[in-house]
Amino acid sequence: MIKFEATIIVDTATTTSPSKSPLKLPWPLRYTCDMDQGFRAMKNQSSGTIAVKFKAAFDTDFTSTTFYDNLNKWKALSSEVPH
Repeated sequence: MIKFEATIIVDTATTTSPSKSPLKLPWPLRYTCDMDQGFRAMKNQSSGTIAVKFKAAFDTDFTSTTFYDNLNKWKALSSEVPH
């Protein structure tokens, strides 16, 4: 069993994806499915720095520590969830 600490950001805006959001949402995103979509989009980009891929996927500025904390949690969850 893996335990995670999470910071929940309460946001009243609703969105179906980070790239289609009418408002710029705080990062990390509130819903795992949105984070998953963004990390998969980054993984599928063939070129660019991590910061460039992040900006394209999440439409917000890259912060290294927050990014890697959330990426590691996503990878751990991804390895436990059957695809």
